[in-house]
Parts: sequence; C-alpha cells; structure tokens
Amino acid sequence: MPGKIFRIIFLLVLLQNSRLTSHAQSADLFLGIVNHRADSVEAIPFLLASNSIPQASHRFLSVSSAEKELSIAKEQKSLEAEVSALNKISDAYLVAGQSKNALRQLRRLLKLKNLSEDEQAVSHLYYNLAVVMARMKNYPAALSCFYKAGNTQAHHLFKMRRKRYMYLDSSYYSFQENTEEPSSEDHSVFNDSLLDASLQSLEQASDTLQSDEPGEQVQATSLIEAFMDDKRASSYAIAIHVKQPVAGKKKIFTGLGNVGHMFITLTKFNKDRSFVSRTFGFYPEKGLMIPVNPIFPESPSVLKNDHFRTWDEMIGRFVSQKDFSRILEFIDKNSNTLYHLNRFNCSDFALAIAELAHIRIAETSGKWPLGKGNNPGTTGQSILAGKFSNVETGSQSGLFACTNNLFAVYK
Repeated sequence: MPGKIFRIIFLLVLLQNSRLTSHAQSADLFLGIVNHRADSVEAIPFLLASNSIPQASHRFLSVSSAEKELSIAKEQKSLEAEVSALNKISDAYLVAGQSKNALRQLRRLLKLKNLSEDEQAVSHLYYNLAVVMARMKNYPAALSCFYKAGNTQAHHLFKMRRKRYMYLDSSYYSFQENTEEPSSEDHSVFNDSLLDASLQSLEQASDTLQSDEPGEQVQATSLIEAFMDDKRASSYAIAIHVKQPVAGKKKIFTGLGNVGHMFITLTKFNKDRSFVSRTFGFYPEKGLMIPVNPIFPESPSVLKNDHFRTWDEMIGRFVSQKDFSRILEFIDKNSNTLYHLNRFNCSDFALAIAELAHIRIAETSGKWPLGKGNNPGTTGQSILAGKFSNVETGSQSGLFACTNNLFAVYK
C-alpha cells in the first residue's frame, strides 16, 4: 500500500511540472512578441563558426531588409553585392525556419557562384545549403555541402591560380591538364548539377514528413549489412541528433514520459557517387505491462528507424573507415543490451557512438526523481552553449553543427 501511494504522488508531481512548463513557454512567447524589432532578429541557426559563416547568437537582417539590399545591388549592377544580399536573404529565411524559401534563394546563388570572386560568400552558400538539407532530412546532401563549405577556399585558390597561369601564357595548357584540384579524395557525393536537381525536387515536393514518434523496428544485422554493398567507399560520415523535451531549455522531462530522444545517422559515400544512409535510435521495448519509468527503469531494448523524427540540435562529421567499422561493431555488440533509464538509455547509446567518432559533448548528465544520467535535455543545451569539440583537433574544427528550432531572441 505505501508503494502505491508513492506512485500516485509521483504521477501528480509530473502532471504539475507539465502545467508549469506550458505556462513558462507561453510567457516566453509573449515576451518575444513585445520586444520584437522589425529590421533584424538575434537567433542561433548556426553553431559552427568560421570567418565566412555567421556566429552563433548573431543578429540577422529581416527578409524585407535583405530584399532591399538585393534591389540596391541589382541597381548598381554589383555581382558581389548581389551574392552577399542573396546569402543574407537565405539567412533570414533560415532564421524564420522557412527552409523552402531559403532553398529558392540558394538555387539562385548556385547559378551565380562560379562568377563570384568571394570564396567566403561561396562557403557561406554551401553552409546554408548544408543547414537546409539537414532540416529537410537529406543528411547525405547536408554533409556533402558541409564538405564543400570547408573546402571552398582551396578550390577557389586553385581556380584563380589556373586563371593566372593562363593569363600570363596562353600556351601553358599543361597546367590545366596535369594539375589535380586539391582534395582529390572528395567526400562530396553531390556535384553542383546533381545538387541543383536535388534542390529543385525538394522545392517542388510536399513538405518533409515530420514525426515525434519512431518508425518501425530495425534489426542490427540488417542495419549493418546495408553498408556491406560491395561498392568501394570514398568516405564515411556520422551525425548525432538531439530532440529536447522543450527546445532550447535545460528541461530533462515534461509531463508523463516526454524525456526527449537522441539518435544517429550513419552514411557511406561510394566512389560511384551513390551512398547508403541509415538513421536510427535506441529504445525500450514497447508493449510491456509496466513501461520504463524512474521506479521501473529497466527494459529489453530495440533499435527503431528515426529517419522522419524531428530534432533540435545536430552535430556531424566525416570519419575514417576504421572508426566507422568500430561504430558498426559497437552497434552489433550493444543493440540487445538492456535499456536502463539511468545507465544505458538512448543518450548513452548515441554519446558512446559520438565518442567513437571523436565527437565530445561536455555536461550531458542531469537528475530526475529517483534517478540521474545522460539525457537529451542537458545534452542539447550543452550543444547550444558550444560545449562540444572534435577530439582529433581539440576544437570545433571539422564538425558540422546546426539547430532545427531556432529559439530566436528578439531585442
């Protein structure tokens, strides 16, 4: 009898917590509306910063202000100003969460990029494409564009050097014929023509299917065998996705059972420009008489298809064949490990794979009634705070990180 009373009290506490969270979210929205300023907005659409990519928590122009810049650039017939304005318009749409509108601007930019001398603007274009593709759940294309964003400068310098040789001596054709472009081991599966075709099809398609529920159960053996396609690989990549219980909040749970989720995407790029990609997560088995909870924290586990699951934060990178093999081996050994809310949950599974990929996220653990452990709420907030690194470089270099929900702060 005392145990039953305790469970009833615990459920009442959870319900009250859920009501308080809803009230807090309504208050945040109200403050955002009151303090809105028309010309610009401060937001966090990009978490990976470089000289050419907007910093996190950066102030972005509104769509109308960026459109004005584009009109002025066209009147002045300035190509570089037009490219810059189109990037700003795509930024504005990304901040507003309007991926399809951003796509239209980025397709316009793709047609102009070969005329531009500004490699930073071209890098910005590819990075924005990576963010859009990630949000539309085309993770192989997202990682390809991320690769292009990071290698734009090397290819730009090669192009300019070749043009310079041709200008100095028009008979010097051997330079073009015998010199390889930098980074001949190209991680990118999408060249610009394929990329534009993919963008056009996404622009014309209906909205990407989104879900807060997992797909069908997948077997570890079939998941692993998908990558054994008898094709020669050019590269491998991984992405970690975090769905927080409350986007942008360090909230470990809300209501009954909403604890968020973490899941993984693995991609193998082939030499023939094909690819294999799988998105999946670690779950407690459903249909049990007593679902997993802080009082009964253990359950048999399953892997499920998470391709259509929504997420709030994402970190990706390219990995070596050796590291990719170690990840597949980990999945094979641990897919049947008992799910435990405190010791081996979806976050523990994803974070272990992240470590094998040399992605380190600090401060991923938190407490809840009767337990504690790694969780999506704390992990997502650490990513937003920039508390992640590439272990191989000791910095954020080589990591693609972005947000899906933009937590705009109007000032």
